[in-house]
Amino acid sequence: MEIRWLGRASFLISSAVGTVITDPFPEAIADQPDQDQLIAVYSRQTGIVSSFQNKITTIAGPGEYEVSGISILGIPTPAGNGDADRRISTHYVINADGISVCALGLIAAIPDARTLRATGNVDVVLAHAHPDSPLPAEQLAAAVRLMEPKIAAPTGFDPAAGQPGPELRLWRV
Repeated sequence: MEIRWLGRASFLISSAVGTVITDPFPEAIADQPDQDQLIAVYSRQTGIVSSFQNKITTIAGPGEYEVSGISILGIPTPAGNGDADRRISTHYVINADGISVCALGLIAAIPDARTLRATGNVDVVLAHAHPDSPLPAEQLAAAVRLMEPKIAAPTGFDPAAGQPGPELRLWRV
C-alpha cells in the first residue's frame, strides 16, 4: 500500500486492489490517470466535486461499502459544535492489503467510546490539522492518540508561508 498526501485534506491510498482518494478537490481528481478506477470518499456532503461524480465511484456518508475488493466503513461523527448542531462528518476506515487506514476527515469532537469501538484497531490515521478545522490541533492530536495507530499522518499547510502550518508543531503522537 502507498499513501500520498495530495494537498489540503486529501490523501491518495493506492493498494493492490484499488485506489481511494479522501476528501478530494478538483485538481486532485483531474491529476489521476485512471479516474474510472478511483473511489472518492467525502467526509462531508458539501465537499463533493460534482463534475467528476459520473467518472468515479463516490462515497459520502456513513455505512459499510465494498468496492473493487476494498472494504470501507463510514462512521458518523459530529461536524458542528454543540448538541443543537445536527450536522455530521464521516470518518472512514479503509481496509486493503491487510492494512487498516482511518481517514478522519473534518471531525469536530474527540471520538467517544462508541465511535472508537466502531472504528476498531487501525494501523494508520490520516488527520487534517488546519486553522479552520472544527477541532483544534491539540484536541485532534488527542483524538489520534486515542486510536493508538502505528502511524499518524497529520497534514496542514500555510500557503502564505509556503510551509507546514503552526498547528502541526503541536503533534506528539
